[in-house]
Amino acid sequence: MGDLRLHVDTRRFNVALGEFAAYSKKSGLEVLLDQSRLFVQKAIGLTPPGKGKANAAARKRGEDAIRDDLHRIFKPKDRSYLEYLERIAGTNQVVSNVLRKKDGTPYLIDFDVILQGRDSLVPFHLAHRSQVTGHVFQVNRDVTTGRRKIDQGRGDIAFVPRENYAWFERRVLARVGLLAGGWNRSAKRLGARVPAWIARHGEDRGAVTVTAGSEGVMRVTMENDVRFASQVAGLQSRIQQAVDWQARAMERRLEYFKEHAGRRAGFR
Repeated sequence: MGDLRLHVDTRRFNVALGEFAAYSKKSGLEVLLDQSRLFVQKAIGLTPPGKGKANAAARKRGEDAIRDDLHRIFKPKDRSYLEYLERIAGTNQVVSNVLRKKDGTPYLIDFDVILQGRDSLVPFHLAHRSQVTGHVFQVNRDVTTGRRKIDQGRGDIAFVPRENYAWFERRVLARVGLLAGGWNRSAKRLGARVPAWIARHGEDRGAVTVTAGSEGVMRVTMENDVRFASQVAGLQSRIQQAVDWQARAMERRLEYFKEHAGRRAGFR
């Protein structure tokens, strides 16, 4: 299963699939592919930032989460102000005693790094991100000094030029939908619809295999190979939910077929 190894219970799905195929004029393989297509659409909709649908609201939710993360560690400012800070600090390290109020108390207490170049934004961001969740580490304020400190000595918040921040934000926002993009190859093979903001990530982070054995064994195996997929909290339960939703959809259709056996359009 590549990087994503999920153990989901497919027994209910398999039972419903077998009974559904018995009512259909389509072959067993055609029914399996149809239901697999509907499943992967649900899986994409439930994969973060989706909460059931991979729509504009899901995309915005993902982008807003990224902006919140970036604003924890970056503060865009005019270059003239950054140059002023560097002059009075003598370095790109701005400490709390550089700027003081008239009574002598420091008022610059939340920031201490100036990053002028674009190249410095990427490593700074990576150093402040969790390799497990992908989110920026929580910033806590020291109760004594008032300075914001990030756990494990990752430093404080950085001043950056506005234009550099805008460039970097666009770069990071372009990753929204990457996790769901791990289903792109499965979706294309099965004919499932994928919104452009997920499809843009291509098909090289997943795989799909359709098996139709001579002894009647049929199987569709889907893989999501996004590097951090297995570390996303709650993803397994979401995919289980997608399986259960599709099983229930087949069960509802079966109830209808049984109740209207004489008027089943397209079924025996």
